[in-house]
Amino acid sequence: FFLMIRRPPRSTQSRSSAASDVYKRQLIHNALSSFLVFLSLIAFGIYELLLSSKEDNSYIPLENNPGIGLTLKALLEHGWRKRKPLLGFLAASFVVCCLILPVETFDLRICGHNERFGSDLLAKYSVTSRSTRLSKFYPDRDLFNSILCGGGAPCHVYVTLPQLAGKYAFLNVHTTLDFAKPTVTVDDGTTSSPVTISKTFRLEHVEPAARRAHHVYLLTLDEGKTYNIQINYGGVRVTKVYKTPPKDLSENIIFVAGGDVGNTQASSSLFQTVGKRAPSVVLIGGDITYDNAMPSCIYTFDEFLLTVQQAQAKAGFMFPIILAVGNHDVGVNALAEKAFKGGNPEDIPLYFHIFPQNFPLNEGGVYLLEPAEPSKRTTLLYHSFGPLSFFTLDMGYLYTPADPIQTSFIQNTANSESPGKVRFAQYHNPIYPSCGRTKKEGSLIDQAKQNLLPLFTQNRFAAVFENHFHYLKRTKPFENGTVLLGDGAWGVHLPHKCRINNDSPPENIAHYDSVNHVWVITLNRTHVVYEAITADSELLDRYVQPISCLLYTSDAADDLLCVDLGGRRIIKKK
Repeated sequence: FFLMIRRPPRSTQSRSSAASDVYKRQLIHNALSSFLVFLSLIAFGIYELLLSSKEDNSYIPLENNPGIGLTLKALLEHGWRKRKPLLGFLAASFVVCCLILPVETFDLRICGHNERFGSDLLAKYSVTSRSTRLSKFYPDRDLFNSILCGGGAPCHVYVTLPQLAGKYAFLNVHTTLDFAKPTVTVDDGTTSSPVTISKTFRLEHVEPAARRAHHVYLLTLDEGKTYNIQINYGGVRVTKVYKTPPKDLSENIIFVAGGDVGNTQASSSLFQTVGKRAPSVVLIGGDITYDNAMPSCIYTFDEFLLTVQQAQAKAGFMFPIILAVGNHDVGVNALAEKAFKGGNPEDIPLYFHIFPQNFPLNEGGVYLLEPAEPSKRTTLLYHSFGPLSFFTLDMGYLYTPADPIQTSFIQNTANSESPGKVRFAQYHNPIYPSCGRTKKEGSLIDQAKQNLLPLFTQNRFAAVFENHFHYLKRTKPFENGTVLLGDGAWGVHLPHKCRINNDSPPENIAHYDSVNHVWVITLNRTHVVYEAITADSELLDRYVQPISCLLYTSDAADDLLCVDLGGRRIIKKK
């Protein structure tokens, strides 16, 4: 019955609709309480029958008392002495059923892989209510202040990227609704200028304690530079450092990839390790906080964003995050039948509210330099900076692997790229899962093998990051060197045993294991180095890929031959 108590998501909510929701929940809780009282009364009758049979060896014939009314009548006939313990039992049951349970189960939610938010259910899910959330948040002042977005300072500051990631970035600032919009100034060491392009989104459809304003500022930047960003809000000045990714391979470029994060000790520890690596960007391939598209699970995003900011403190600067969509970001199911389909402002998961990652297009197909509205945010993303490009795709939530919109997006974007890009992709459900059963996801896997994998190999993608199955995996290289890495085990509770999957023949799998990990990728002038590491920086797997043949990505690649000569890239006619 837990899921039946959920409140439908709303992006805007009037007082009357909010009150209506409260009344509906109260009715549900009252009905539940009455049902529990009804069950307890039946239990009282059974209790008295057993008590009577024990004390005087007499039974109240059940066939003569088919209903609860007759049972209670039979109990009354047993005298005041025998009714007294029953009255105490009845009073205690009434308090539990009608007072304690409605409070403790008010606004009940199931948020997966979140150890701090309630009582564990079936190991990997946490059952939380308004009561458990407040009881856990009040002692943790940092977390509680972040949830309230109070205290006169921004509660979250983080960076996401639009399409033109080499030149622009989205600075996201969460504040309370009570203050005016913060002012932001960017200093590159020589000049200081205010940020004039910004947009504010009000998150008023979540719990009252968590309602906040989400301000998004468009930063215009140069690659390979360090910026000091000053945020003035409520009389408090907050200074952040942001480093844009390098513009070329004159220095090593490091980025991190993983997925299926959650809010666990394993997740937090791995984030600290990620921060020490000082990455230029972090890819997260879906199932970010396991909020299951429930507005009350916004607390899971609060803790996630705090964890990200703690990792950035380790790095000494804010690194941007690029996020794919997973099943637990849009619902609880593994496939697309019940997933968010977009367009309806009253049914927008928090993933789309909290992570702006694209510019909208005007009617002429030109980018508008502003964050898209939540209802216009997409799951097909392209980010490019320096020599790198990242394709973030959708494995069955808004688009299926066979959807022409998605396949055309990949091919057309690859065709429009300038030569010299090393391409990577990320998404949630894997094409070649290492372990586990894939009966439900089988149709998606077949579609992806037929439609996506050929695009990756033909367009010389260096690596594709897959998730969802909670294992460590590396395939053997496919045509043109493309390798698939996965399978999403950043912070989730892991399956006990890895059983090799029949959909992934052993000849295609080079390495697999059951362990929490992330992939750290280092690019230099000659190679791409992939390392799977634990929170203790233990090296689990390492793969080295020559970079020379990956760099050439023009439309005429089929007519050319790439030869690596001492790190120099030479293109010759066949």
